[in-house]
Parts: sequence; structure tokens; C-alpha cells
Amino acid sequence: MLHKSSLLKLIPRGLVANRWAVDGDELIVNAVGAGGDAACPDCGVASDHLHSRYQRTFQDLPAHGRRMVIRVTARRFRCREAECPRKTFSEPFTGVTAGRYARRTARSETLVHQIALAMGGRPGERLTTRLCVDASRDTLLRLIRRRAQDTDRRAEVTAVGIDDWAWRKGATYGTILYNLEGRRVLGLLADRDATSVEAWLSAHTGIAVIARDRGGTYARAATKCRTRFRSPTAGI
Repeated sequence: MLHKSSLLKLIPRGLVANRWAVDGDELIVNAVGAGGDAACPDCGVASDHLHSRYQRTFQDLPAHGRRMVIRVTARRFRCREAECPRKTFSEPFTGVTAGRYARRTARSETLVHQIALAMGGRPGERLTTRLCVDASRDTLLRLIRRRAQDTDRRAEVTAVGIDDWAWRKGATYGTILYNLEGRRVLGLLADRDATSVEAWLSAHTGIAVIARDRGGTYARAATKCRTRFRSPTAGI
């Protein structure tokens, strides 16, 4: 029989288990947040003024050959800052989950992500079923794309490529900007106007290299922004 001390070792830090039950091939743990208060995401003021409670369910790493399901009684707090536009907010569970609306714990998602990278969609789906961390092939592929996008957003862009692309071939064209190092699209502009490209470049001050076609529009935009680049002689 599992004791409370054993449950504390099984579930992620930041949660406190109060009871458990076995339901078929699932080990269900009921838990609450470990902290007594939480900071408002808008103003940063800590509050312990309880507004309401609701339940969240997370899938965790398997244990003892069973799927681990954590049912958390989450709290919603009232913001104590009178001038803050946010009146209530939920406790964040930072470190427990990988995102605000996540249905898995962070460590479970890391495992599923590694399976997705190693095996892909259908084979990965079969393996996650055998490991008791069920994930469909579509979920695995979405997770790969989302993790890649998150990495791109965190990484500083230093080299970009600029070219045009067709909304409607021979009639309407826009501008595509892509990360030369990460080989991923950074943005799509609705036109080929130098002003639009200049505005986009101005918002990304870490750029050191620009690769473009021979069109004068992109050359003018890059030249106007070159003083903001790391190197004023960047490849434009």
C-alpha cells in the first residue's frame, strides 16, 4: 500500500497529494498546489484571497505498470491590486506543466516529445500506448512542431532571408522572411513594400546578415535599417 510519503515522491514538485486510488489500469492521485498564494500575471502582486476552486487533470509518467493520472484541485485567486485590470487569476503550477492549458505534466511531455523525435507518428503512437503515456500520432507531430516554434521564438535571430512570394501568381505578391540558421519561416507580409519590410526589420535589432534578391525594394529597406544591425556592413 502506498503511503503519503511515497506519493510525494511520485508526483511532481509543486503539488501535495492527499489521497490516491487504483481504477483498472490507472493510478489516480488527488492533489492540491503546494503554495499558499500566487502572483497575479499582470501586476505581479501576490494574493491568497481565494475566489473559487476547479479541477484540472494531468497525465504524468506511468508508475507500477499503470497510467498515472493526477487530479488537481486548482485555486482561483482575487487580485489585491485595485488598479489591476485582472480581477481573478488561476494558480500557475509553474514547473509542473509545460504550458498554461497543458494536459500533461512537464516531465511526461518531455518523454512523449523524445519518442516523437525518435520514432515519428504511427510508430511513436504504438510505443506510447505500450509505455502507458498514450499519445496519438497527430499529437506527436503537433508536439514536435510546437516545441520547434518555441525554440525559434526563444532564439535570437541573427541571419534572415527576404524574398517575395505569390498570393496569386502573376497578380498579387507578398514578402516572406525566414531564419537562415534555423531554416524556418519568421513572417509573411501582405505586400512587397519597402516600408513594411523596414518596419519588420526595425523590430528585430539582433540581425547581422540579410540575404535578399536583387530587387531595389528590399535593398532600400535593408539600407535604412543597417545602422540598427550588429554590423553596419552586414550582408544586405
